[in-house]
Amino acid sequence: MAECIRGTFRSSTGETLDKRLWLPEGAPKGIVQFVHGMAEHIGRYDAPARALWPGGYLVVGHTPLGHGPKAPVQGYFAQENGWDRLLDDIQLIMTEEITTCDIIQRCKDETGVDIFENDYDS
Repeated sequence: MAECIRGTFRSSTGETLDKRLWLPEGAPKGIVQFVHGMAEHIGRYDAPARALWPGGYLVVGHTPLGHGPKAPVQGYFAQENGWDRLLDDIQLIMTEEITTCDIIQRCKDETGVDIFENDYDS
């Protein structure tokens, strides 16, 4: 049965950020990583993630630094090198999920990862 696992992970800045992992039924045929815009949070991507389940896709994502309703200040990433910290966390969430989930490692080795990015042009 397909399932959504909700949790948190430690950002490169030490902050605790929300994450989601949507596991399809059976072996995944690919991985999609959601990276979303400033006013959003990963919970808003539940419907698109669930739409990918029937196709066999595993979906992972998080609410980045300075994003969503829990951000102390919208758009504030870190005291130093904020943009770099934001990018580090995009890699970190996938690395953390891979180390805790064998199925992701096997899938990543076989198919790679597609990144769905939204709204970073503003």
